Amino acid sequence: MGHFKQLTKGVWYLPNSTETDRPALAYVRGKHKNIMLDAGNSAAHAALFLAVLAENGLPAPDFVLLSHSHWDHTYGLAGLSCPAITSFAANEKLRRMAQWHWTKEAMEQRLAAGEEELFCHIHIQKEYPDLSQIQVRQADILFQTKMQLHLGDAVCILSEIPSPHDTDCVLMYLPQHGVLFLGDSYCSKPVGEDWVYDPTLLKQYCDTLRAYPKECICIRGHHAPVTLAELLEELEQEWTRLYVDAERNGTNL
Repeated sequence: MGHFKQLTKGVWYLPNSTETDRPALAYVRGKHKNIMLDAGNSAAHAALFLAVLAENGLPAPDFVLLSHSHWDHTYGLAGLSCPAITSFAANEKLRRMAQWHWTKEAMEQRLAAGEEELFCHIHIQKEYPDLSQIQVRQADILFQTKMQLHLGDAVCILSEIPSPHDTDCVLMYLPQHGVLFLGDSYCSKPVGEDWVYDPTLLKQYCDTLRAYPKECICIRGHHAPVTLAELLEELEQEWTRLYVDAERNGTNL
């Protein structure tokens, strides 16, 4: 059974696992509604999350919110019965993926065509020994730019944000709890065997995050939680490194 960790009186998270690239999933208990943040990378991952909730005496979520469309955060929707919420941009990518065929041959073709990254290609097959078990479900409730979900005694604010990771990232802010759920929005982008930051998008992302209280706890998809101040320091150091490298190579950011 996964180890559930409590961040605040009403917020818990299930840490990430690197073996099959399972991201951190979070849960918020409200007075009237409870939410799950990200759906996991498979029905098995989602089932683990629900089992941990039950083990801790917590009710099943009323909604699941998606931080972006990537497989490791969304393919668990097939194992959930509650409505899913995400942006129009993220759902459009889910719609396209729902039309994909799941055989080794089809996956190899998508890899060769650049529709999928090598890192994902490898970990999908680790999570799914039987590729026929993959089901891509689309979201039920869509928003553009911003949406507020009221839980009774707290609110979750969903915002589309610029991100160096992908074009469909959604930030989830829980002001009453002082928590930011980032998904993978803070991450670089896999390109072949490398992970690469776009410096312009990284700067835009940092500028966006500065609007939030620096003492907020950031739940990150594939790393341990940190304060926003700590995250910004880390990302700004990365941007400085990119800037110095660009100057050394005679290029402009």
